[in-house]
Amino acid sequence: MLSNLSLYFWAWVALTLGVAALALSRVYVAREEVDSLYLREGESPAVLRQAVLAHRLNTIDTWGKLLQILAVTYGRAIVCGAVYGTWQESTRGLLGS
Repeated sequence: MLSNLSLYFWAWVALTLGVAALALSRVYVAREEVDSLYLREGESPAVLRQAVLAHRLNTIDTWGKLLQILAVTYGRAIVCGAVYGTWQESTRGLLGS
C-alpha cells in the first residue's frame, strides 16, 4: 500500500518545493523595498516604483498562502490515505485468518 503512495508523495514534495521557491522569490523581490514613504510631487517615480513593488509582493504573498494551504491539505490527505490503507490491510488480514 505504501509503495502506491510514492507518486503522491513526490507530487507533495514538488508542491512544497514550489512554496519554498515562492518564499525565496519574495525575499529576492523584497530586497528592492525602501522603508521610506515618498509623498512629494517631485518623488513621483519613487512612488510609482513603491506601488509596483507593493503589488508584486502582494501577488507573491497571495500565491504563497494559497500554495501553502494546498500543500498542507494535500499532505494531510496523503497521511490519511496511508493510515486508512494500512488499517484496511490490517483488518483484511485479521478477517481472512
